[in-house]
Amino acid sequence: MTYIGTQTITGTVTFEFVRNTALGIEYKLAGGHVSWAASGTYGGTCPVTGGPMEFDVSADSGDWGSLTVYVRGGYAGSGRFAKLNTTNRLVTVTCPEGTTTYPPDVNGFSLDDTSSLIVDDMLAGSTSGSNVIQSWFYSWNLHLEGVDTKLSVESLSSVDRVTYDDWLPNAGRDEKTPGNSLTIQAQLIEADGSAACARADSFKFELINVSNEKGMALNYPDSTKAQEDFDLHFDYAFIGPRDVMSADKLTLITEKGKQAIAQLFSYDWGAYGTLRVSAYMHYGKVIVGFLKGHTEITDITIPRRSNGSKIADKWKADHGVSGLDDLDDSEKDPIGDGDAGDGFPLYEEYRGFYENGRHIFGDPKRKDLFVFSAHQEFYPGIQLLARVTGLSIHYRLRGNEFDAANRVMNINRGSAPHLGFQQHALRIVRATAGASRSPIGPPKYADTTRISPQAYGFTTMTVGRRKEITNELHSTVAHELGHAVRIEHHGSTDKKKAVYTSKKRDNPITGRPEYEVKEDGIVVDPRYENDRPYPHEIKDTNYVGVWGGLHSGEDDCIMRYDVAFAYIPGPGTGSNIRYIIDGNERTGLALCDKQQDHPGGLNDVNRHPRPRYQNATVGNCKSQICVNDKYH
Repeated sequence: MTYIGTQTITGTVTFEFVRNTALGIEYKLAGGHVSWAASGTYGGTCPVTGGPMEFDVSADSGDWGSLTVYVRGGYAGSGRFAKLNTTNRLVTVTCPEGTTTYPPDVNGFSLDDTSSLIVDDMLAGSTSGSNVIQSWFYSWNLHLEGVDTKLSVESLSSVDRVTYDDWLPNAGRDEKTPGNSLTIQAQLIEADGSAACARADSFKFELINVSNEKGMALNYPDSTKAQEDFDLHFDYAFIGPRDVMSADKLTLITEKGKQAIAQLFSYDWGAYGTLRVSAYMHYGKVIVGFLKGHTEITDITIPRRSNGSKIADKWKADHGVSGLDDLDDSEKDPIGDGDAGDGFPLYEEYRGFYENGRHIFGDPKRKDLFVFSAHQEFYPGIQLLARVTGLSIHYRLRGNEFDAANRVMNINRGSAPHLGFQQHALRIVRATAGASRSPIGPPKYADTTRISPQAYGFTTMTVGRRKEITNELHSTVAHELGHAVRIEHHGSTDKKKAVYTSKKRDNPITGRPEYEVKEDGIVVDPRYENDRPYPHEIKDTNYVGVWGGLHSGEDDCIMRYDVAFAYIPGPGTGSNIRYIIDGNERTGLALCDKQQDHPGGLNDVNRHPRPRYQNATVGNCKSQICVNDKYH
């Protein structure tokens, strides 16, 4: 028939890599999609239309590719076609005298690859050529897959909408149970960011430099059970049936495609590692993935971390410590004796601890202290110490969260950032007899604080018509633990065991009994504080306070003694006057910051009729606190 207008066949066909030859890379036809259409005019005046006819070419393996179109008489096509999608197969010519339809004048259009298609340069981005078959002209522009193809890596939102930027590692109920996860998607894209045409033979997800700290946190499980498994890895239960995972669970290879998804699981609160993702293309090239939006980042830190830190940027930002190093231990709250820090560097504060069955972080801005006790009656006293010192005290430790053998709270540490010493917890127990006592800290020296049975009770102080009733146990616990954080007594010169004897005689004038009282064999003059004689027998061993002794200084300080039976007035111990207190002493519920007592206190220099014990020899207890085992 006569040629009518313009008839075109356009489309995209895919070639598959066969082999490398001496001339270049050899390909065969793999599949594609083509479209036929007619257009133009006939005789200069009659418009021509036709089509489109759509052909999807299958990728029938085993044969050399051949794309051949036979449509004369309405035939749908031949060769390796999957389907023909059209009903409009005719060419329509519309003229003033009428409309005429013709079958398409396509008889044997062929794109044939039986002689091989070779790209001369293995690194070429594309190649083009042309050929003429039965008066039909065709051309091709073959794009070498992967030259401009890139691999973008990003995280997908989890059920709680947490993405890469905000993800923090969590541990599960034990070291074998995953905590939380991070889903990673790798996708092949073109240079403009659009989805790539290329397909990878496989994708490789690889974790390197993964932490393997003992346990799940610094103190859990205990050192006899803690293991050193990798803290971040893939898991068999969450991979596809065709995926392949390495024995150490750090490498995962997925099947072919344009994209792949992998799920990373955390098994430690301080887990970290680096993720590398690669796409292996069918012509031998490997495309290394980059973090979406950051083509320069191919080693993707998990969790998101900066400047070589092992701590998640998110955690640092949330706690206002983004500028601090992993080994920073510079907390100054409370200031104490000026020794900074609490013995736990920033990474250990971040990895955290277990307290009462729950994970907690350390406080990167306040000094942390751990106290273990099996007896809850000590808790209010521990709380009192926390209130008056400003320390962040963690005291609800269970037995499996405290290593009784060595008291070390950061026992589960390995290659992650840590300081060159161990940080200890305090331990407080009931004593069976004797006085309450504790060694002087810092905690490494204060093995066990013992609370006497005598501490269980209440003290009452009468001030005018007002009575102050205080639980002696709470103050005693806070006092003894104060020693464990290196706070000393207000002084040391009291007469703790003065031996008294009394000799009775009758006053010949009044007829009333009187007593000659001796203290350690020396006659003394016992009086009430208003200087009236004390007309009672005194015997046994009694506690006598002196100026600048253990009862001196601020009378509401927990570190001040409150057990004196009597006191000696004046700065020396030579006076024979003994002012009898008879139990009327204040029990401290605060912590002093000076040597002097507050106005109106028992030791106020302006107190009437006199201060009992005057200014403290030591005092200023807040300036003595030290919980860091690095010092002293």
